[in-house]
Amino acid sequence: MTWFIVLLIFVMVAGNFIWLIPSRRERQQMIFRQAAITKGMKVNEVKEINGLPEGCDPQEHWVEYVLPVSARLDIKHPIVLRRSSDHVWELPDALDRRPLTENLSVLPEGIVQITIKQMSVIALWNERGEKGAVDHIYAVLAAF
Repeated sequence: MTWFIVLLIFVMVAGNFIWLIPSRRERQQMIFRQAAITKGMKVNEVKEINGLPEGCDPQEHWVEYVLPVSARLDIKHPIVLRRSSDHVWELPDALDRRPLTENLSVLPEGIVQITIKQMSVIALWNERGEKGAVDHIYAVLAAF
């Protein structure tokens, strides 16, 4: 009987430690965020669900990857590029489409919006993608 009690206590203690171990998804998010921070990007969680673009699942975890620009961009209003539900980017007429579509094609599918502001370029992402996803995001955001 004492062995049973010792085993039960051990299982209870081990179970509590297992709760502390991050899941695979959380480890992947940590790797993405650490890579972004080493590249000089900021990572912000989206807390306002009403501000998400159309077609975004509000149950999904959305994060903004922000790349500050070194020189102020010459734009008066933010430029928003959105990916539609059929995975086609909706681009404003003022932008040169050809080089832009080539750059945007390397982005992970989870990125649904890119916002270009005077002092930063922001990608809205659900943090799902392969290992080098942050490198692709950085390259595209830096191209602006």
